[in-house]
Amino acid sequence: MPVSHFKQIASCKLFQGVASYGYCASKSKHDFGFKGYLLLDVQDIIVGFSLTLAHESERETARELLEDIQGALLLGDKGYLGCFFK
Repeated sequence: MPVSHFKQIASCKLFQGVASYGYCASKSKHDFGFKGYLLLDVQDIIVGFSLTLAHESERETARELLEDIQGALLLGDKGYLGCFFK
């Protein structure tokens, strides 16, 4: 959730000192803001959520959201590949 475009960050006072700089490799762009995550069940009911700073690891956030989930089918992009998710 970008708070401001990268070129306008210096003039943006909204969330200064709270939000952080992040980089989206798939879009090749820098942002200033947050990342939001939702964990849904098969009926599309929210069973978990997280809001993190833009620079924080998606893998760590997913690992925390999924700590108590067993035997689930997980869908995600190749950025989530790793021993924990196999």
